[in-house]
Amino acid sequence: MRGWVAMVGLVMVTAPAPAQADWRTIVEARLLKSVVQLSDTCSGFVINEKEDYVLTAKHCGPDDPSKPVVVDLIPGKVIATDVHKDLLVVHVPGVDRPALKIADSDPHYGQPVASFGYGGGYERPMLRLATVAQPKAIIPDAGPGEWVMLDAAFVGGQSGAPVVNAAGEVVMMVQMSSALMGIGRSAEVIRDRVGKYCEKAKP
Repeated sequence: MRGWVAMVGLVMVTAPAPAQADWRTIVEARLLKSVVQLSDTCSGFVINEKEDYVLTAKHCGPDDPSKPVVVDLIPGKVIATDVHKDLLVVHVPGVDRPALKIADSDPHYGQPVASFGYGGGYERPMLRLATVAQPKAIIPDAGPGEWVMLDAAFVGGQSGAPVVNAAGEVVMMVQMSSALMGIGRSAEVIRDRVGKYCEKAKP
């Protein structure tokens, strides 16, 4: 499939899938508190409250990693990058937001999920519902390795936003979209590549 683009610019959207979870509670209790905006162009989310670490997509960051990344108007410092998986960890002193939990397992066929991030140039983040169309898609045009594919496109500016399950846990990240579908790296990829920066589960 061709036509995949990184989600910095505006992309066409499709109708959402029917809701099968209490998304209002998930948004109000978790997502609104943890999702951040990067320099009016991308989204991200806190993965470690104690250390003030934010995760976003690598293509949202500066070409020069020594330059600051502005998160919620706070200058942050790049501490880890993964070019191949399009991941970027930023230290944002004083961001003061709770961390989202990375799911213990990847999503499955037909699972209802929701992305939550800033998009379309709007001031406030948006919730977009979808269904997992392919949990381990191979898309050479988008990049090597496996991708999670959803049955709805993302909106420009959502790059780096979390995609969560009905428990409010991150199952993938918003990274690329075509006119009809959105893709991103899975929870297992995120844990494997940047798991050491994530907040540890409380006993």
